[in-house]
Parts: sequence; structure tokens; C-alpha cells
Amino acid sequence: MPAGFAGGQRELAQAVPKSRGDGKGVRKFTVNNRRKSEVVYLENLNGLSGTVDNFALAAARLISSPYLKVKILTRGEITAKIDLKTQAASKSAIEAIKKSGGSFTRVEIPARVKSAQETVDTK
Repeated sequence: MPAGFAGGQRELAQAVPKSRGDGKGVRKFTVNNRRKSEVVYLENLNGLSGTVDNFALAAARLISSPYLKVKILTRGEITAKIDLKTQAASKSAIEAIKKSGGSFTRVEIPARVKSAQETVDTK
């Protein structure tokens, strides 16, 4: 019997999906480590006022976590005057925020702060 014979079924080596390389016998794997952006639309910012950052968006339940990248996209109109401090925004969204009397500042993703319990556990 040939190696890999599976009793009339397709051989395991043929059944498993292969990673595709560059055609020269080199197997290249693509690793998707890129962080996805949380998207917030302009129309959702109308209920907020003052300074709006990742923590304010998370408190308003517009994003899942304040420690992720946030991008503001244009959909709808904004009427509230807000000072927006997030990681990214589209050009048209920045223009709409400035037109409504607000401002946009690009900031880094907030870093998580280790609690006292976590530092004790690691020692």
C-alpha cells in the first residue's frame, strides 16, 4: 500500500489546505497582526459634548474598548461642538467637525495601566 493510503478516501495530504507561496518552492505565510480600527460615524457624535476621547466614546458605548484604534468617518451630519481626540479621522470628517465649531487632535492609542494586583502576581 502506498504511504498516505486512507482506504479509498482522499489522502490527508490532499485534504489539508496548502499555504500558497511565490511559486519557487518557498512557503510564505501571511500574518495578520494589524489592529483593526473601531469605526465611529459623525452622526453618532451629536449626543456628546466637550472633549471626546477614547474613554468618552467607550462610556457612550460607541466603541467596545478605549484601548483600541478609533477612526471617525463621515456619515450624517454633526451639529455638536466637540473637541475630538482620537487616532484617526477622514478628511471630510475633520472638515465637518471644524465647520460645526469643534476641533480634531490626533493622539496615540491609550496604554493600559497595570493594577497593583497584576504587579504582585507577576513577582
